[in-house]
Amino acid sequence: MNIDSAGVALMWAHLLIPTHWPVLLAGAGTLFYRGKIKNRGRFFFMAWILGYGMQGLLSIPWPLIWMAYFDNQDAPQEYAVYYIYLLSVVAALLTVMIMHVIATRFWHRLYP
Repeated sequence: MNIDSAGVALMWAHLLIPTHWPVLLAGAGTLFYRGKIKNRGRFFFMAWILGYGMQGLLSIPWPLIWMAYFDNQDAPQEYAVYYIYLLSVVAALLTVMIMHVIATRFWHRLYP
């Protein structure tokens, strides 16, 4: 089997992005809000933990529920994979919203 470099990049994206998006999002948020925050290291760590917490709340239990209740039906199994991606996107959007609130309203009060 021959795979070109675009195929390799796509496989790595499918492996890394659904599980490691909080690190990428924390880095992007730290760069975006660098003028509003004083301690970039603390903000990065807070955003990183916030992203993994949001991912844990949304992305972990629901695929297990999907597999437990919907695997015996006639629906194709690839819908479970799309469902995991959908929950990752929702968790990332919620993380961005919370990061924005913390960076603009509460960060200077949390870490003077």
